Amino acid sequence: MRIFLDSNAPEFFNDISESIRAFYPQADISIEQPGADFVLRLSLVLESGKIKCSSLFFRTGESSPAGEAECSFDIDSGNNPLILKRMRKRAAKLSVFRLLSGIADIKLPWGSLTGIRPTKLIYERTGKDRDSIIRELTDIYAVDREKVELLLRIVDAQRPYIKPEEDAVDIYVGIPFCRTRCVYCSFASIDATKGERLIPGYMQALIKEIRAMAELIRECHKRVRCLYIGGGTPTALDDGSFEELLSELNVFTPYCEYTVEAGRPDTITFKKLELIKRAGAHRISINPQSMNMRTLELIGRRHTPEEICDCFELARTFNFKCINADIIAGLPGESLEDFNYTLEQVKKLSPQNITVHTLAIKKGSALAQSLGREPAINIISQEQAGRMVETARETLEKDRYNPYYLYRQKYQAGNLENVGYALKGLECVYNIDIMEETTDILALGAGGISKRIFPQNGRIERAPNCKNINDYISRVDEMIARKKALFEN
Repeated sequence: MRIFLDSNAPEFFNDISESIRAFYPQADISIEQPGADFVLRLSLVLESGKIKCSSLFFRTGESSPAGEAECSFDIDSGNNPLILKRMRKRAAKLSVFRLLSGIADIKLPWGSLTGIRPTKLIYERTGKDRDSIIRELTDIYAVDREKVELLLRIVDAQRPYIKPEEDAVDIYVGIPFCRTRCVYCSFASIDATKGERLIPGYMQALIKEIRAMAELIRECHKRVRCLYIGGGTPTALDDGSFEELLSELNVFTPYCEYTVEAGRPDTITFKKLELIKRAGAHRISINPQSMNMRTLELIGRRHTPEEICDCFELARTFNFKCINADIIAGLPGESLEDFNYTLEQVKKLSPQNITVHTLAIKKGSALAQSLGREPAINIISQEQAGRMVETARETLEKDRYNPYYLYRQKYQAGNLENVGYALKGLECVYNIDIMEETTDILALGAGGISKRIFPQNGRIERAPNCKNINDYISRVDEMIARKKALFEN
C-alpha cells in the first residue's frame, strides 16, 4: 500500500507518517505521487485565533474522498513559536487519527499519540485535578479513559523516585552479545559464539570507556544513582570476561541501585550468579518471554520452561533484593490461553517485578522479514493483543503488583504498550529514570545513548555511541570525547 502525503506542513511529514502507520503498519508513505494507491491530503491553517486542520483520503484516480475529518484548537501559545509548533503538530495528528478511524476497522486505545513516553503528558499537567487531566487527554488526544487512568497510577507510583538531583548520574553498560538471536529482536547484538573473536577487542574498548567515564564523573563531581548492565545478554560473556567487567565497574561505587540483566536461562550459571552477587548487584532479570516450549522454539530461544524454573530456584539461593521477569504478549502463534499460561507459571516463580511487553515487529528483525513468507508465524490481532494486556493488568494488580513505568514502541501489536509491574517498594529506579528522562545518563558500550538533562528549560542533549561493534572498537576514543564534551560544558 503506497500513500501519497499531500500536505502544506512538510515539517510534520515524519509525525503524520507515524500516525498513518498506526493504522497501516506496512504502508509506504511518500511525498511523490507517481505509483501511489491512495492520497492523503492535509491542510493546516491559522484562522480567527484557531489552528484548524482538515484531512481527506482518496483512492488514486477517484474524485470523491473515502473519508474526511477536521479539528481545531484555540491558540494559547502566548506567541511562543515552540508551543505553536507543538499545537500545529497535535492538530495534524488528531485530524489524521479521526480520518483513518472512520476508514480502517481498527481501534487505537492511545488515540492520536505515537510517542514513546505518554507519561510526560501527565507530568506536564502537574497541579491539575485528575478529572481535568482525563478530560484533556481524552478530548485533545482521543486516548481511552482506561489508558489515561493507567498513566495516572504509574505517575503516582513514580513520584517518590522523581527527585531533581543535579549531581546524580545513571550508568548504563551495554553488552551486545547473545547466544542466539530472537526472531523479534532488532537490537545491535551478535551471536556470542559466532562473534567470539570480537569479544576481546570489545572488552578492551569498553574498559577504556569505563575508566574514562569514572574520571569524568570525578571531575564533574557527579554521584552514581544507578548502575545498569544490559544487552544483548551480559551473561553470554565467558566467565573470565564477565568477571573482568564486574571488577572494572567497581570504580563507580557506591550507588543506590545495581541491576544486571542475567537474561536467558541458557547463559545463567551458578558461577555467573556468584560473580553478580559478589559485585554487589541488588537486582537481576531472568527473562522467560514465554513458558510454552513451542513458542520458545519458534522465536529462537534455546532453553526450556523447566530451565527457567531451575534458574529462578538457583537465583533464590543468592538472596537478591529483586528478580524481574519479562514476558511478551502477542508472540507468534500464541493464543490468549497460551499467554495466560505463561503469566500463571511466571507468577508461581514469585518475581518481585514482572514486565509485560507487547510484541513489536521491528524492521530489522527476522520476524519482520519473514512476514508473508513463513506459514508458522501468525501475527496476533489487535483484539487478542488487547485482551492479553488487559488480562495481565487485572491478574497482576490482584496479586499486588502495581504498574510503575510504561513506554511504547513503533509497530507494537494492537498499538499497545509495555508496562513494568512491581511489588510495593521494589520498583526499578533506573527504569523510571530512563523513561521519564529526569536523570543524566552515561551510556557505555556499542549502541548506548548518553543524555544530559537541563531541567530549567526541558532541554535534553544526547551523545550516541556507534551501534556497529567494529566501529565502536575502532572509534572508542571518539565516543569518550563526545561524552566529555557533553558533560564538561
